[in-house]
Amino acid sequence: MIGNLGTQVASVGNYKNLPYDPRGDFASIIVVANAPEVLLVNKDSPFKSLRDFVAYSKSTDRPVTIGHAGVGSISHLTYLLFRKLSKTSPVPVAYRGDPEADRDVIGGRVDAAFNWTILAAPLVNSGQLKALAVLSPHRSVVMPGIPTSAEAGMPDLLVNAWTALFFPKGTPQPIIEQVNAALQKAFADDVVVKRMNTIGLDVPTPEQRTPQALDQLVNSEFEKWPPLIQQTN
Repeated sequence: MIGNLGTQVASVGNYKNLPYDPRGDFASIIVVANAPEVLLVNKDSPFKSLRDFVAYSKSTDRPVTIGHAGVGSISHLTYLLFRKLSKTSPVPVAYRGDPEADRDVIGGRVDAAFNWTILAAPLVNSGQLKALAVLSPHRSVVMPGIPTSAEAGMPDLLVNAWTALFFPKGTPQPIIEQVNAALQKAFADDVVVKRMNTIGLDVPTPEQRTPQALDQLVNSEFEKWPPLIQQTN
């Protein structure tokens, strides 16, 4: 199956009786794509950086609003992490999906929204929205002009809406290795890379493309997200 941060990690915090064990019921194959979250504001917004946005959120008496795709969504988790790290209290505004939140940022009805690059890149590159930071350790290939959260002064504000391939637990190792090798070959194809970048996805780095690396990724996300979800009830 194709799994992601939501199905393999956040679901443990979001649901009391999850009918599967994300770390015990699957065999990791490979990370398929990276899509870091991005902080978006209106194109005419006075904010020029993440620092500006945080400083304003701390100083203003007016409620600062941040849209997200619904409680438990990745953009909602990003909001929770931002609130914790920035020590601010922006008002969350829940929508039925990221595109609805983006539309209200464009229309000036909410101040900002978090979204992943696959949806944000077309809006930013066309000038409909302004991006303040990519929440990744490295700049995104699809939005190279946007600084990272570390460059913007918040190195721990990292959220990657990654996507990965998983097989059922107990899948024979030769099958895992064969499929992993096939995808490794695909990622070396310029046509595949160009297509992924065109739709707003960053190709995983060579270091991210092993089953072991995917295991490590899932485990590191478990240390980060379920505790935050539980803390915020």
